[in-house]
Amino acid sequence: MGKPSKNNNTKQSFLNSIDSLEEITFDGAGDLITISFKYFCVNQVPVGQVFADWKDNMRLDLLQKLAEYTKYSRNHWKNEFSNGLPLLAEYGKFPVNSDFTIPTNIPCPEKLIWSRFRLMQKVRVCGFFVPKTVAQTYNLSENTFYVVFLDKDHRFYKTEKE
Repeated sequence: MGKPSKNNNTKQSFLNSIDSLEEITFDGAGDLITISFKYFCVNQVPVGQVFADWKDNMRLDLLQKLAEYTKYSRNHWKNEFSNGLPLLAEYGKFPVNSDFTIPTNIPCPEKLIWSRFRLMQKVRVCGFFVPKTVAQTYNLSENTFYVVFLDKDHRFYKTEKE
């Protein structure tokens, strides 16, 4: 058996190919939405739902749409409409006319930007964004959407037009 060669042509070829690639950057990535389930609420059933309450096709649709929402910025989704309604609505304060209540584990709920993503017809995923001042104070991203409720019956903000 011969001695292994000190020159590894495959390795060198690979390294050369990496050097020739364009530089990969993350330009604009900070503006993209990220999704967090840190404050997901499971104790407001039957008003809200947990994942097990949704049929397989609804869970799949949720995952596909959340994946799509993370490809663009908040402003993009606020300006995208379906049946005359924005896919992302930011309400600011927690809706007064809601069947939901603010979970006790949410820090400073009065300072958050309560929002919802429209999935289809009455189906919503509701939660909040952290405003810029709070995000800077706690070193958080203002583009993270914290999912709090699954709302298949449009009960988070009941005055919204359908």
